[in-house]
This record gives sequence, structure tokens and C-alpha cells, in this order.
Amino acid sequence: RTAMKDYADQTVYDLGEVMDTTAKLAANGVKDYDTLVQAAGNLNAAAGGNSESFGYFANAITQVNGAGKLMSQDWNQIVNALPGASGAIQNELLAMGAWDESMGTFKDAMADGQISTEEFNAAIQNLGMTDVAMNAATSTSTFEGAMGQLDASITNTMQGIYDSLNEDGRITDAINGMATAFEAISPYVS
Repeated sequence: RTAMKDYADQTVYDLGEVMDTTAKLAANGVKDYDTLVQAAGNLNAAAGGNSESFGYFANAITQVNGAGKLMSQDWNQIVNALPGASGAIQNELLAMGAWDESMGTFKDAMADGQISTEEFNAAIQNLGMTDVAMNAATSTSTFEGAMGQLDASITNTMQGIYDSLNEDGRITDAINGMATAFEAISPYVS
């Protein structure tokens, strides 16, 4: 969890989104799921993506891992979410030997189930863990990068304030008390 929080803090990505993707991949038994999430985020940033495209890209990666192989419908989601990376992923899979042009097209390879999740994940990691990709994800030179850093700073500060004020649980007790009070008066309001 700490590694994913650090990653979210250093990038434009929301902690909830990063943790959600991490949990889905872990639930599917994906090896090195935390590194895969970081590589996907880095690749997304290097390809000109943003927080929204990362969500779509992460969803497609989760579906590929759930299916056990790269299939056309998942590839189409990747192309739609991140057109700037699709060619690089395809070329990386070719270079890795995940498919062979002499045996048919990339679409044929997907239709035949030739590209395993392990090969697909390795391609994402190879592309996403380069210095260029890692720097793209942590760059604050873009508006979105700067806003992501600001959001992380505010969230961390607020969490620190809350933690220090709630050491004995009084804030949580007060919030729970308000919820109970609202439940009690809701029949009379409507």
C-alpha cells in the first residue's frame, strides 16, 4: 500500500484509482501487480495520456489479465484509451516474439490466443519502466502534473491534520453520532 501511495503522490494519478487497479490485478493473481500498475501509469503519461485515459487503460489491462490472453476487444479498448502507446506495445510484443508476422497479422495472433497475459504484462513493463516513461509520469511541467502534485499535497496535509486530531477517536465518534442523528430525523424531514 505504501508503494502505491507514494506512486500516486508522485504522479498525476488518484490514490483510489491506483489502489483499485492494484487490488483487481492482485485478485487475479497477477505477478508483480504493483510494478505493472506503475509501468502502465508511466506508459500512459509517456504516450500523452492523462488520469482519465489511465483509468481506461488500467481497466483494459485488468480485463486482459482476467481473460488470460490479449483479445481483440481488450486491444480495442487500449487503442481507444491510449492511441499513442498502441503501436509501441504492438512492436514490443513483436520484438519479444509474442507473435510472428510470418504466421499472420497482429489481429490474427489475438484471434488465435497467441499473446498471453505474461507476454502482454512484460511488454507493458518493458515500455513503462524506462527512464523516459517514469519521468513523464512524475513531471510537474504540465498543468495536469502540477495539479496532481497539488492534490497529493493537500490530501496528505489534510490526512495528517485529521490523524493528529483523531488520535483518541473523538472525531470519528462525533461523525458517527451525527449520522445516527440524521437517520433519526430523516422520516420527519421527508
